[in-house]
Amino acid sequence: MPQAVSPSSHADRVLFLYAMTGPRGYETSQTAYLCGLSPSEAELALSELQKRGLVVQNGEGGWTQGQHREKGQAAARFPEGDNVGGVLPYCALLREGRGLKAVEFLLTWAESRQAPRPAWALSFAVEEIVRTLLHTSLRDADESESSFFIELAIRGYSTADFLGLEPHGAKVLLLKARSVAFRLNNAGYLYILDTILAVRKILLHN
Repeated sequence: MPQAVSPSSHADRVLFLYAMTGPRGYETSQTAYLCGLSPSEAELALSELQKRGLVVQNGEGGWTQGQHREKGQAAARFPEGDNVGGVLPYCALLREGRGLKAVEFLLTWAESRQAPRPAWALSFAVEEIVRTLLHTSLRDADESESSFFIELAIRGYSTADFLGLEPHGAKVLLLKARSVAFRLNNAGYLYILDTILAVRKILLHN
């Protein structure tokens, strides 16, 4: 018989999500979906965290991190157990400093055909993908890691474009990827990125 998961373990999931994905608001149902919890489990977890001053409810019914953000960051830990669903593996990879692998996971999660994601979850995913790639430092990256970054940037933008989404910073990400391709002197990547940027410019002007 599987061991029961305690409410505190559910709270760990919620706090870990909130700590690793920045100061944004989540509805209870969204929190549950992203943490791999049931709505009732998410409600209990949020109630527990609210009592500890780590989350607050805004006027629209959504939840955000509380005023003690640094305390919440320090308290956030990856929940124990093998059955950790949602986007928490993405958050764990971010915590480990493995940003590119985190993006790769989130892209696969968003593109899943076996478990189609609701529109708001896809929007969440592409925003996180762009945000993470924009904050990824490639100062000491070798050719393999730099190429992996470019491929993820192209794939992330293509996914957003296919979904009809325009995440904040999308153009900046393409330009960053192009600068990396220029540094590598990779004609193939430059051709792809220049084509995307040109088509994007034409479509936006029309």
